Amino acid sequence: MGSRGSSSSTCPVVKLQQQLIRETCHLVSKRDEDVCSFLEGGLLIGGSDSKLIYKHYATLYFVFCVDSSESELGIFDLREVFAETLHKCFENICELDLVFQVDKAGLAGAPACAVSAAKNMNLPKKY
Repeated sequence: MGSRGSSSSTCPVVKLQQQLIRETCHLVSKRDEDVCSFLEGGLLIGGSDSKLIYKHYATLYFVFCVDSSESELGIFDLREVFAETLHKCFENICELDLVFQVDKAGLAGAPACAVSAAKNMNLPKKY
């Protein structure tokens, strides 16, 4: 009889989430600060039919992945509103705010999946 409490790290959905986060981190974090914040999605993310629209804010990256049917400028505006709203809620936002005070911004549960998927990924730190 198999183990009932199998680790979430072996779950195919979690593995795919980790791969997507790893690829997104790789694509976004290697870019210079002075380049455009729009880029083509990677192989896992949808290739040339998808775009990553991101904002590097303090120690965080806010990344939206959209397909070609979305308005890039609309997502750009959404990204700005999202970052400004978090700034108003937390003043000097950091990762811990999103983990421990997410209800303060009215996003309860939203980043929990991303945080749990990214926890044990050993992503390279950018210095």
